[in-house]
Amino acid sequence: MLLDGRNTTLVEIKDGKAMAIGQFADSDRSITSGDIPPHFIFDTDPLFEAYHRRNVLFMENRYGGSANVEGQEHSPIAD
Repeated sequence: MLLDGRNTTLVEIKDGKAMAIGQFADSDRSITSGDIPPHFIFDTDPLFEAYHRRNVLFMENRYGGSANVEGQEHSPIAD
């Protein structure tokens, strides 16, 4: 997910490429686009399956590198 303070964009990363698959307004989840239906529910919508029952964090550093951390209690940022 990419958050910009107004909208959240759901991004799928496949073969090293990111593709936006949907977007919703942070202030009103009835305002959506792409594959995200209006008034979606995080817990049941299959688009959010990666976030069910585990934490997922994607980050990019200022040097252009990136990381994917799934299901860890410990933050790699503190290392």
